[in-house]
Amino acid sequence: MSEQGKNYYWTWAYNHIGYDRYHEGVAILSKTPIEAREILVSDVDDPTDYHTRRIALAETVVDGKELAVASVHLSWWDKGFQEEWARFEAVLKELNKPLLLAGDFNNPAGQEGYQAILASPLGLQDAFE
Repeated sequence: MSEQGKNYYWTWAYNHIGYDRYHEGVAILSKTPIEAREILVSDVDDPTDYHTRRIALAETVVDGKELAVASVHLSWWDKGFQEEWARFEAVLKELNKPLLLAGDFNNPAGQEGYQAILASPLGLQDAFE
């Protein structure tokens, strides 16, 4: 697209092999330059173990305002979610800027994980509801 005068910025955080063949991960695509990093939130760090979970986190500036964007794929409640969310939340608390969180939280609206996210001191709001 750069030949059309459009530039895009992206990051991808590799998580694990899914179904013995797919390289599963999370990504962010942006029209503005990003500073990206990966955050390991799972107890394991093994690409052959489907419990391995990383978050892609990008910081950028949009219309003169700082913004942090995260792409997530967390575990189900009681399958690792509580620990993953606690680790991720600790990182987010340090950012001190508006947040946009997207992805697969594996916690349907109204259930424990969903309630834990909304109860966070980060003051998050759900666009789904």
